[in-house]
Amino acid sequence: MRKVIIFHEHHNMSRSQVAQFAETKHAKLFLEGVRPDEAGTVSSELDYPVVPLEHNNLPVAMSPLVAADGTLRLNAFLWSVARRRKLTAANRFVVCEQETAALHHRMVTRELGSGRPLPKTQLKSTGRFLDTLAVSSAKATLSVGPFGTVFHDSLEGIREAGSEGIPPRHAESLRLLAGIATPTALEALERSIFSEIGLFFGSNYGFIPRFTHTMHYGAMTRIVPLIGSENPLSIYAIITGVLARLKELRDMYMAYSVVREGFERGVLDVGVEHALEGSRMLEIIQACGIEEHPHYLDKARF
Repeated sequence: MRKVIIFHEHHNMSRSQVAQFAETKHAKLFLEGVRPDEAGTVSSELDYPVVPLEHNNLPVAMSPLVAADGTLRLNAFLWSVARRRKLTAANRFVVCEQETAALHHRMVTRELGSGRPLPKTQLKSTGRFLDTLAVSSAKATLSVGPFGTVFHDSLEGIREAGSEGIPPRHAESLRLLAGIATPTALEALERSIFSEIGLFFGSNYGFIPRFTHTMHYGAMTRIVPLIGSENPLSIYAIITGVLARLKELRDMYMAYSVVREGFERGVLDVGVEHALEGSRMLEIIQACGIEEHPHYLDKARF
């Protein structure tokens, strides 16, 4: 049976350390965040051959949506705080974001699982958390044409007037996104990637992965009309739904990138969300008969 040991970001290990570990185990090294056209350069830098987990085009298509997700989350939070007493949906969103921020705080301070009650999170601290998230998301798009600049520049307007609606600069970024991330473009990308994945798993393992997220890309056509409604919460729901489907497609492709390789032992370096039990990537890998083991510092064994 093929086996992989999974490293994830909570272990705070650099790529070079993971590569050294793979070399000691004579294992194939799989890296998240590396596209096929980058594999040669990364392999040279680590002095160990790398198998890329990313598709060449999918991260580029997702990046501006990730930025929009970050800025919209902040905009929607500030807008919902101002309307939580009048709108049930706004109040529900504020409560959910407060709980998310509290959980994040617990994870960062390593209190998760201690049995202590979640701390009460003030609206101001939740806003700061979301603001930091939005900045990080916007910075992720710096290599994708105008999106890095446009979304990042819209943050100041959101901080100042996000409770009133969708500030002009943010509206501009959303219109630009809607004009490029069209249903036609997203559907064509998914069809191209999924046909490759489906053919491989169907021919070699007798099953074709299915999507659990059903948001249709056609919802992207509603973004521009909704900008005029000054309701960022509605647009945020569309972006998160579309992004969830693309993230699932990415998980499927990452699993495909692992399974199609010939190896007895592998080392998989991925983000923690991909290493959690129940993730689509792990689900598919396990369905193909590959045994996975989490990495526990120096106790990992094949």
